[in-house]
Amino acid sequence: MLLPAVVTAKKKPPHFMSLHDAIMLALRFNPKIANAELDRITQKYALREAEHQFEWQPGLTGTAGYSRSQSATGTQTDETYNITPSASKASSFGTNLTVTMPNEFEGNQYNPEITVEVKQPLLKGFGSRVNLAPLKDAYDNELTNKLTLKDTIIRQVINVIRDYRNLITVNNNLATAKQSLKSAIKREKDTRIQIRAGRLPRTEIVEQQAQVQTLRLADTRGQNAQSQARHKLLEVIGLDPDHPISVPHGVSLNKTRVPNLHQTIDYALKHNLPYVKSLIGFRKVKRDLYIAKDNMRWQLDLDAQASTGGGLGSRTTLVSLLDAKANAESVGVTLTIPLDTVQLKSQLASASVSFQQTRINLTQKQRILRTSIRDEVTNIASLSQQVDISEKQVKLTRRSYELEVKKQQVGKASSLDVSVAQDKWIQSKRSLITAKISYLDAETSLNASLAKTLDIWGIKIRY
Repeated sequence: MLLPAVVTAKKKPPHFMSLHDAIMLALRFNPKIANAELDRITQKYALREAEHQFEWQPGLTGTAGYSRSQSATGTQTDETYNITPSASKASSFGTNLTVTMPNEFEGNQYNPEITVEVKQPLLKGFGSRVNLAPLKDAYDNELTNKLTLKDTIIRQVINVIRDYRNLITVNNNLATAKQSLKSAIKREKDTRIQIRAGRLPRTEIVEQQAQVQTLRLADTRGQNAQSQARHKLLEVIGLDPDHPISVPHGVSLNKTRVPNLHQTIDYALKHNLPYVKSLIGFRKVKRDLYIAKDNMRWQLDLDAQASTGGGLGSRTTLVSLLDAKANAESVGVTLTIPLDTVQLKSQLASASVSFQQTRINLTQKQRILRTSIRDEVTNIASLSQQVDISEKQVKLTRRSYELEVKKQQVGKASSLDVSVAQDKWIQSKRSLITAKISYLDAETSLNASLAKTLDIWGIKIRY
């Protein structure tokens, strides 16, 4: 009896992923970026709602009524209908204009009326600085929301870049560990040959075996670290953690001139996203303080009203709106003097304290930002020197390895000497890659502080 052959799924070949590919995929699949973009939908309506407060507000109301009464003279029924369109508009100086047109139908009579009412605060609530404060808050909130979206995207791009480079570092560490293990196994084999030939005592093999086991452990740990680094990169991109990918073994580095410290600090004070958002928040705190002071004033309101029609004249049709005898005007002022000002004084004190605290915190944030930029620029200069030293070290260790090979060819160096020189060369190349990645990470961190990350990668945001 023939048994069916066991079909094993072929392992998919890994897809090569460049850093640019990883960033572009993250922009599409990263969940934090997707959520931040969805938040912008509701945030835009908040701004539109604030702008709408200073536009015409149309309205339409309608009523209908029926009444029935009985008396000695008989039964009387009345039907009334009223349709009232209206419109109101608020100005930046606090003026509120309202126009209404009641259209009342009662039996066979039609009594239209137009009423225009103007309310104007003269003390409390007067002026654009008070009335436009909510709109300015909405504009600042919109700007803050845009900066928050930009900051979210930058942070996720930075995470992709760091995890991508970390995977390169882990891969190189694993390759170094495998190469060291291979060299150690070779040295152990050579030692066994020399022991059999009676050139070395048997105790020499113990140290070699211990080193091989140590390097086997390092190799196992390196494979685990490689798997974790790959999963972390795919997770921040938003892809399946089991998706097979490959990255380059090295990094290309085009070192740029170390940025000018004073110019970089000035640029950061204008573009650093957390600091700019703090400046925007300080503007709102100043407006809140002004409004708290305005609430302490007496309230003096002017109210003017004019109406025409409504059956005031001799005619009760649409023509009555033009009847000179069917007009009414009124004007008046209302003065309100607050006597119990404890709550208002408490609000003013809170606003004043908040203003002082925000100003102190803003000064501290500026100082911290200056120090941070100075440290990042200094770190870039130091890492640039480390890259130069590492490159020289690679050349020297390679030269040393080549010399040991030539010595071995003429019998002046053992295979152990060659293996040791080779290990030093491999370690120096590993150190060079680490130094390059550290330099690139420092540049990436500085560009993030200056909010240049998206421009460098050619990313445009649709707010």
